[in-house]
Amino acid sequence: MTKQLHHIALSAVALLMTFVSSAWAAPGVVITPEQLTEDNLVAIDRTTAVFKFTVEATELPADAPIYLTGGDAAFSLNSTVIPAGTSTTEIIVSVMPTSMGTHKGGITFDFDAINPELNQSYTFSVKAYDPDHLPVLTLSQTEVTLEAKVGERTEATVKLMPDHCFDYINVKSGEAVGTGIIIGSTLYLPNVAEQNVRLTFQPKTAGTVTQTFTFTTLLGSPVVLTVMGKATGEEEPEEKEGDEFRLDASAPLTTYVQDFETVGRNQPLSLDGWTNVAEKGTRAWWGYVTEGDDAFMAAKATLYDSKVAEADGTDASMLLVSPALDYKNAKNRVLDFRLMGQFLHEGQAETLDICLIEMVDGQPAVYPMGGFDIPAKEDESGTWIPYTVDMSLIPDMPDVFFIGFRLSAKRSSGSTATYYIDDFRWGLSEGSGITTAVTADTTDTAVYSLQGVRVAGNASQETLGRLAPGIYVSGGKKFVLR
Repeated sequence: MTKQLHHIALSAVALLMTFVSSAWAAPGVVITPEQLTEDNLVAIDRTTAVFKFTVEATELPADAPIYLTGGDAAFSLNSTVIPAGTSTTEIIVSVMPTSMGTHKGGITFDFDAINPELNQSYTFSVKAYDPDHLPVLTLSQTEVTLEAKVGERTEATVKLMPDHCFDYINVKSGEAVGTGIIIGSTLYLPNVAEQNVRLTFQPKTAGTVTQTFTFTTLLGSPVVLTVMGKATGEEEPEEKEGDEFRLDASAPLTTYVQDFETVGRNQPLSLDGWTNVAEKGTRAWWGYVTEGDDAFMAAKATLYDSKVAEADGTDASMLLVSPALDYKNAKNRVLDFRLMGQFLHEGQAETLDICLIEMVDGQPAVYPMGGFDIPAKEDESGTWIPYTVDMSLIPDMPDVFFIGFRLSAKRSSGSTATYYIDDFRWGLSEGSGITTAVTADTTDTAVYSLQGVRVAGNASQETLGRLAPGIYVSGGKKFVLR
């Protein structure tokens, strides 16, 4: 081959390579949207450019169409195609609305014929107003006075009349809190000529209060409604639940059983022989009844009150007292009951005391007893705990006594702990000083307190050396550590 022919052949190959490289270059598109109006506000009967889309196209093998979606004829485009090849095109979306309100539309860049993965769509909206008639808000009254007795409520209605409004009407309450003045809604329609604004006044304390409500809408001047509430009278005090703290020791019982199967559901507990006292505050013990597979009936105590903030809680305590029990003549001087806690929490302020009560000079004397290890942690919630107490081991027991269950705390939304008492028995078990579950197994070498609380896993000398002095039970027998 001659040099000339060789040069021609090389040029042909280079040309072919250039053609192949160009033919296989991947097309690309970058679209950058831009808003052209402030707050998307436009005037009716005027053409306004509202959005711009800058399209940078590379190596498009064919034209790509652009079209509007959404069906709102108010929108238009300055161009409906992205040309083939490499180019930068600005697509302007304009709008000429003929009616006030929100207009919505969309735009699609269609590259289906080139590469569907390049397709892109956008949605947009504008709010159209009449520049010759700006929005006006009118209230039938701008000052209202409501009067009600404490604990009761009264209502009034004011008319809202929007004119040439194109966006929702919002209502914001003033800074005053706890006034008992409430507005029916904080959002009203722009295109309803007359709307009712309902006002309610429900005072909790006597006196005069004032609240303001400011009505606003886009491009309209705010309108302020001032409501004065006048409350008369005193709020009726909450009725004190339960009984007077008066105990009758004239007919003590040598044996007694109470399974709480006759309690009323969610009402102050009232059982023959029992005294249910709201010592501080007005709350007493209630009856509790559930249904289903794990249903039970019990006495329930809680000082939870959703209407009182934790910081505003007041001191409260409730005391549930058994009938008079005969210690002197009882054959078996053993007390049994079951207890369960719910909604317990770490560091809770609520305390449940088991109390020994006797009559002194005709008046009840209450002594909280220690050693019961009452559940008071979250992971102790929901478990029934049996307690068996050999009362013969308590020094100086009175001939006649009562057992009390006292819950104390602040009454508030923070006092969630709830306690249940069930299966109360006196004089039926043998005196052993350990729980019912352990009484049947005298071979158990674990160590228990007199209240039936397990304090050690075995009775070895090493283990006993770590216990505090006192009276304990192991293997069904009592012993003293000194």
